[in-house]
Amino acid sequence: MMGLNLDALAGLGLNLGWGGGLAGGTGAAALPALVLQQLWLRLGWGLVLAALVRWLVGRILVRNRSLDAQDSSAGRFQRSVPWGAAAAVLLWSCWPGPLSLSYWLGLAFQAPSGLTVLLACAALWRAWRLSSGPIAATEQSASTAPGGIGQRVVAWGWWALALLGWVLLLDTFAWWPLSLYAWGFGPQALGWVVLASMLPLVVAGWRLPSAAYALPLVLLCFVALRLPTGNVWDAVLDPWLWVWAQCVALRQLVCYLKTLRK
Repeated sequence: MMGLNLDALAGLGLNLGWGGGLAGGTGAAALPALVLQQLWLRLGWGLVLAALVRWLVGRILVRNRSLDAQDSSAGRFQRSVPWGAAAAVLLWSCWPGPLSLSYWLGLAFQAPSGLTVLLACAALWRAWRLSSGPIAATEQSASTAPGGIGQRVVAWGWWALALLGWVLLLDTFAWWPLSLYAWGFGPQALGWVVLASMLPLVVAGWRLPSAAYALPLVLLCFVALRLPTGNVWDAVLDPWLWVWAQCVALRQLVCYLKTLRK
């Protein structure tokens, strides 16, 4: 009877995507289910591209803001164009087969990280709230207070992602005494990343902008589903997010140097 229960539990774990350890023993890596990987590849790239297209189209149309004052119907149409383009790209990415954008992006870059997808969803959500009305000043000040602890934690987070990318890049050339990427399949790396993500929240008394909670939320989803690859580094970082983190860190460094000159 006990053997049947363990078999059923292992089968349930494999269906959910975190049963690799149950089925393969304590030393086996827990990998996500194949159906979840395929779903994540299409939906993840779809959300990332939708956020990017909505921002680009919105920037192009921002020069025609005079339409809002002249004709309310034209203004509503103008505001709906970026969302229509984002929805079209999302559906195109979820289309099955090689006609899908996500199919070719998956071949070139594999699946996006959980943090990238979450940031894309946050950008879409904020854009939706801005399109429906201005955000309250109290909410804006909590996340954009200059020089505050929240702003510093977010800045340090971008620097940490940029540094992590360089560490993993050097790991591909075997510069380190152990394989850090392979270590990401085990529970030790997950434990250290969870500790590093929770430490700023505890020190700041949980009074931080919503961006500071992105990494703990991604790790929670990773523990449940093991997406996208079963490796914690792939859940935290991908090549495009690494490039963006370096751009943000470089911009912060330039702004800091400018303040020193004043």
